[in-house]
Amino acid sequence: MARERLAIIILILFFAPSVLPLVGGDSGDPDFDVVELTITECETCGGSVDNSDGITLAPGGHTISFKVENVGTLLASCDVKIYHWSNWDSENPSVTRTMVQQVELTPIGAGGTSLSYTLPWSAVTGTTQRISAEIISGLDINDGNDEESFEFEVSSLVDAVVVTDDLPESGERIAKASNTDFHVTVLNTGVMAVMAKFELKIIEADDATAFETFISTSVQILPGTLASPAQGVVLTTTVVPGPTLVGDYIVEPKVLFTGTMDFEESLASINTLSISDYIAELIVPANRAIEPGSSTLASFSIKNTGTKADTYTVTFSDGESWAEANGYPLDVGPVASGGGYGYFDISVAIPAAADRGDSTLVTATVTSQNTEAPFILTGGVTIVAGDEYKGVLGAVTVDDTIFPDVTKQVEFILTNDGNSPTGFSITAGLSSPAENWDIDVLSSSIPTLNPEDIPTLGDSAGTASVLIDVTPPALTNPLDPALKLLAGSTIKMWVMVMPVEGGEPTITTFDFAMQPTITVNPALDHSEILLTEQEVIDGVGAGGFQHVVDLDISVLHNLWTSDHLDNPINAAFTIGTVEFTPKTSGGGVYETGRWSTSVSPTSTSLFPGDTDVGSLSILGPNDQMPLAGTLTIPVVSTPVENSMLAFHSTVTPKEVSHDFIVHIPEVSGVVINQPEPLDVESGSDTILTLDFENTGNDEGSYSLSVGDGIPDDWVVTFDASSGATGTGGTGGTGGTVTTTYAINNLSAEMEAHPLQDGRHQTTFDITVFSHKDTLADTLQEIPIRVLNTETGLYILDYVVTVRIQERVDMIVEAEDDGLVSLSVHETPFTRIKIHNTGNVLTSYHVSLDESEAGGITFSIETPEDMLIAAGFNDSIKLRLVPDPDASADIDHKVTVWVSTDTDLTASAVITASIIADHQLSAVVDPLTYIVPGETAEVTIMLVNSGNLVMNVDPIVTIDDGWTVSIIPTSVTLMTGQSMEFTATVTAPPLDGTDSMQ
Repeated sequence: MARERLAIIILILFFAPSVLPLVGGDSGDPDFDVVELTITECETCGGSVDNSDGITLAPGGHTISFKVENVGTLLASCDVKIYHWSNWDSENPSVTRTMVQQVELTPIGAGGTSLSYTLPWSAVTGTTQRISAEIISGLDINDGNDEESFEFEVSSLVDAVVVTDDLPESGERIAKASNTDFHVTVLNTGVMAVMAKFELKIIEADDATAFETFISTSVQILPGTLASPAQGVVLTTTVVPGPTLVGDYIVEPKVLFTGTMDFEESLASINTLSISDYIAELIVPANRAIEPGSSTLASFSIKNTGTKADTYTVTFSDGESWAEANGYPLDVGPVASGGGYGYFDISVAIPAAADRGDSTLVTATVTSQNTEAPFILTGGVTIVAGDEYKGVLGAVTVDDTIFPDVTKQVEFILTNDGNSPTGFSITAGLSSPAENWDIDVLSSSIPTLNPEDIPTLGDSAGTASVLIDVTPPALTNPLDPALKLLAGSTIKMWVMVMPVEGGEPTITTFDFAMQPTITVNPALDHSEILLTEQEVIDGVGAGGFQHVVDLDISVLHNLWTSDHLDNPINAAFTIGTVEFTPKTSGGGVYETGRWSTSVSPTSTSLFPGDTDVGSLSILGPNDQMPLAGTLTIPVVSTPVENSMLAFHSTVTPKEVSHDFIVHIPEVSGVVINQPEPLDVESGSDTILTLDFENTGNDEGSYSLSVGDGIPDDWVVTFDASSGATGTGGTGGTGGTVTTTYAINNLSAEMEAHPLQDGRHQTTFDITVFSHKDTLADTLQEIPIRVLNTETGLYILDYVVTVRIQERVDMIVEAEDDGLVSLSVHETPFTRIKIHNTGNVLTSYHVSLDESEAGGITFSIETPEDMLIAAGFNDSIKLRLVPDPDASADIDHKVTVWVSTDTDLTASAVITASIIADHQLSAVVDPLTYIVPGETAEVTIMLVNSGNLVMNVDPIVTIDDGWTVSIIPTSVTLMTGQSMEFTATVTAPPLDGTDSMQ
């Protein structure tokens, strides 16, 4: 059986390559799908068709076509079997099934589709037939798409239909002086060819017995196939009016089909077809929507397509009486024949009060004035009251007074005065030139407002508040006429509203009256300063940044003359509310308290034309840098009221404020503080947590990256794992290593001054993987580079120093896999190697476990303690001395244990086997006497002097006529054991011829 089984196995191995499908060498699986199964040709002019009733094939020869797609992931080949059922029964699918052909396909690539495979097949008349294509492949992983089929019947189906025509509508006209072609398109919906012709029967409207028939030539209409359905064929019939066909007619069209059976299809009759030299068509304008209050011209055209010139009378009707009736009825013509045009316009005015959506239908009636065959054409255009977009502003503010350098806010109410929702844009300006006026439209864009009179259901009518801030320039000395600040001047502001959706703008004006005023003005020598980064840094610990601004103090007014001002003007100078705007929002609430400001002098008394000097002193923070941003310091001059009473009751003293702005730049700074080397393990990941501190003066976002200089067999990443497998370097990585890390929106320390809450501090982790062979106490520098994410500028290079920790490790392995074979006469030795796979010089201690040694003595002939450097190895010499009676029936084992001072242990097992020595001897008396015909017992001593247990089955031979039996018949002798056997011998009796000798 074994030989036969082997032979079968050999045959399978030998023949398998020639019968298995071809597959590609890459990994993956093929998945074949029959994507097309169809009939592509007919050999006997019989076709195939898929109608609403199902698929029908003509009897006779056909061509079956199929395609296969490999939607799997591996190039492979397969076979396809084509089956035919002459009477398909879904409950008994194997009945009447026959295989048409099996086709072997060439290999198909993953995602590819095969060429079309074709095979001939002949159809026999019958119903409920079926064809299927089935994939045959042992590699296909999905058999759910391995079959495609269709059911059909085979018959000589004759059928055809009319699918399109260009017959005229009832009431249309054709020219009597020229031939006119009419067309129908017919389609063969059967499987047999038919002949077709198109017939037109033209009957006089007043006399049914008077008619003429026009018919096309007969055309063959071929059937199609399932793959290439039948195409429509155009039949053309030409109507030749001649001199007798004039007037109105009834037309009866039909198509006649002939073949193995005859039939016809009648088309809808044309109740009235006029044949005349006078033909025209009315071309109407497009419907349109017009804004209420506007007008439009509806332009109509008359095209004379007849063979004679004609004149037309035009009238119109208008449902809403929007059209202008003057000039109508109107004669148009004569219009030339053969495509000449006549034109007329109807003016339509949409009432301004028309609601959106109101409409009127303007219908034009065109009457031909010819006497041969008068006719009437009508056509209309719908005019709709469309969208009106209009916004109106109404002033809410009544007070028109305005002062120099004082913002005046004006409020308007915007109303949607149109009839459609729309948004609005607001702009404003001054009607005449005026320098340095600031006009700020706070509501420059208004969202969609509903019309005031037609609010959308559920929404309020459309109004919105529009706010505009107007700020005149400050007074100057002397007063600049271009500023338009003179007391009593009138300044006109215009405000324009523009609907977003369209329409026309509306403009509203507002007049300002400039009021007389007088001030004591502390003009700043300069209005701002931009600190440098170095100035910001140098101020810390040096008393803070210091700056002095000179003030030029004078009396300013906008009066025509100051001759009547006889008393001095008193004013007090103060620092207004200092404001700080941080560069990054969210901090600096208490920043203004870190700055000191003062103004000198604190008061003055001046006559118009007099001047004085002063100063603004600024002192920045000393303990830490100022926060980045802008500091606005207002210097305020407040007039003393009792000094103004002597001026004039109409003159208004005004407070003056000038802002000095300090721009504090961002100073970027970070600290990574890790002075001592950090311990990392070799051959495994070590996660190090490092402190990070924003020492700059603004919230910062930073990009951290690992710099150059890392050994090739190390991995340093910001990931939680290096992805290394233990071999180190890129060869041991298991995934993408992240070499950048983002710290976002880290606050500055002084952001919440005077709080010290550590908001400027954070930590980040790096994962360090060093090669397992890196020596202990190795120091390695890891450069970390920090960039400002916002600016991309370099901030810091910091070096993190790591130290490799000691790692004690080893591999203990015996030579020859620890197997030793020896005889009792040999004393061989074997070796066990100790590999120091750690990274430090290590002391190893060797000991033996001889609990399973048996009859062999194992002894170490090398020192039991050895010192091995990292990456090196040493060996243990182990001597084997067998006892003379050592058994060959058992394995003699010793376990060699190796340990370190760190309690790391490893071991190797030496298995010794004694070579078998078979020594069995028998001791028997040399002579035993026996009487003929009697029985005697012989004692046999068996001795096992070998080195293995022996199973003994003694066999004793003796001369013919003698008999012998032995007890025991089987025995197991241990090494050195002996046992007696008893043989019972029976001698044959004397027969008279024998002698006792």
